[in-house]
Amino acid sequence: MSYRLFAALELPYEISEALLPLQSGLKGALWRPRENLHMTLRYFGAMDEQKAADLDGELASVTVKPFDLQLKSVDWFGKADPKAVWAGVSADATALARLESLQSKCERAARTSGLGPDKRNFQPHVTLAYLRDAAMDSVASYCRGHQALQTEAFRVTHFTLYSSWSRQGETNIYEALEHYPLV
Repeated sequence: MSYRLFAALELPYEISEALLPLQSGLKGALWRPRENLHMTLRYFGAMDEQKAADLDGELASVTVKPFDLQLKSVDWFGKADPKAVWAGVSADATALARLESLQSKCERAARTSGLGPDKRNFQPHVTLAYLRDAAMDSVASYCRGHQALQTEAFRVTHFTLYSSWSRQGETNIYEALEHYPLV
């Protein structure tokens, strides 16, 4: 059996619900369903059961203290050719350091498990929509119109290992496989 895995922070229900009103008014947006809203720490990709078990063991040893985050403002990836719109993260210096430490330890777990390095720089965010043929002017206007986004702060007490399945022409399905407490 093969798994397509990633580590992420789950959003509390009330935080993901607060993002739903943002999901309209942008032509070409493929909005993410509430249950798929999360903050990816590290995408691991496809692997067999043994490699997944090794990765699970490494992730279980990650230690970071809990911290508080808040989602704030909206931006997009692919500046000249927009690919996704997302909500950004706001936190104090201690919380941001803990978030970066958690992401770094997920990266280390991947490397120790035999996976290659992540080629993307970590930028904490929650993807609201992927974009297909969205005009840059429309995306910029949408983001300007949602700069005032500011959710309530929420406590991060664990991170999650997810499995992902793709369905032709439909939204991916994410299944939480394991929760790792922050202590």
